[in-house]
Amino acid sequence: MKRMLLASACSLACALVASHALAAGIAFTGDGNFGNIAGKPYWSGDAALTVPIDSEHFSVELNVGDRGADSVHDFDAGGSFVWTDPDFRIAATAVYNQIIALPQPFHINVSETQLGIGGEFYATPWLTLSAHGGGIDGKAGGGYVGGEIKAYVLPDASIGGRILYASVSNSGFTVHDTDYGAVAEWLLGEDYPEAIPTSFTAAYDHIDLSAFGVHARTDAWTVGIKVYLDSEGSAPLVVRNRTGTLDTIGPIQLRF
Repeated sequence: MKRMLLASACSLACALVASHALAAGIAFTGDGNFGNIAGKPYWSGDAALTVPIDSEHFSVELNVGDRGADSVHDFDAGGSFVWTDPDFRIAATAVYNQIIALPQPFHINVSETQLGIGGEFYATPWLTLSAHGGGIDGKAGGGYVGGEIKAYVLPDASIGGRILYASVSNSGFTVHDTDYGAVAEWLLGEDYPEAIPTSFTAAYDHIDLSAFGVHARTDAWTVGIKVYLDSEGSAPLVVRNRTGTLDTIGPIQLRF
């Protein structure tokens, strides 16, 4: 099932790239990242498609992603109902998450569902403030809350600080995870009408994980590439982030 979903997402991305033209109001992004978490290689691939359901404010976004680090493999699929306004954006999100840890005999297969809501406020033309939170339900239950401050130092370049806290518990054990760090993005290709809008990203996060009375602290470094496709033609990064697929309040990627 995972391969079918990812193949469908890749096929869609290829078709969009080939046409480089979308119906009015539709937006697509695809990104891949590679990095290092606790000294182990990390990779991810994600795709998002936003489709308007009226002519002004409301849209639906679909998401699919896959990621891995060392012996842990994670798959996500879900969607959001989005209200976009010139000064803010609000999204209600539901995400199915499956985590598989190998090798045998320590095979772990855990499924969970995240239900949450988030909001972005565009304080100035160059500053975005956001917050999000929700619940986690599965073999263990809990919740998460987080936020981000993003500044556009140029219309096509941003830098932001973010924090996320999550906690789950079941059968007498509790896991707490606090991540905080920074992420930067630089959009290229806007000066070339025939080019596909492409950006480069770099991120750092400090991870503080505790369970069974034991604390583990480590760092995560990632770099990535992202493509933007929509019906607006040429547009700076700040416009694409605020009117295209969800930026700082999309599906949350937990560490457990």
